[in-house]
Amino acid sequence: MNPPYGFITINNATDDDSDHYFIKDSFGNPSGSNAGAKNLSNLITVTSDAQSVTFEYDENEDRYDVVDNHADTVGHVTLSRNAGEFDLIDGAIINPNANFTSGSTGSIKAKLTTPNGQVVDSVLIDVKRN
Repeated sequence: MNPPYGFITINNATDDDSDHYFIKDSFGNPSGSNAGAKNLSNLITVTSDAQSVTFEYDENEDRYDVVDNHADTVGHVTLSRNAGEFDLIDGAIINPNANFTSGSTGSIKAKLTTPNGQVVDSVLIDVKRN
């Protein structure tokens, strides 16, 4: 049984740019290689007033803005490495290092905050390498 959030599986076994795994917003950003890319909304679920929201990647802040159906920013999601032999670049790009070999596992912490920075919740997203 899967946990109540998404998980990431990295398939490539090389150590070059094709190996980077992009966690994208609702509009396909950050742009770049699509090697294993997954939409953040497939990894975590955030709602506002019982409505689904969209995520907009903010490269200046290394986070995702949470936008409701009225185009209002209702919060932010920040990703950080929790465990595992990989770097999390710009809060959105997983770059496995040489020790993150087949069978390796790790996790990313997704933290949801209000627009003024109050922490609402956080979950872990599992990361594994085939």
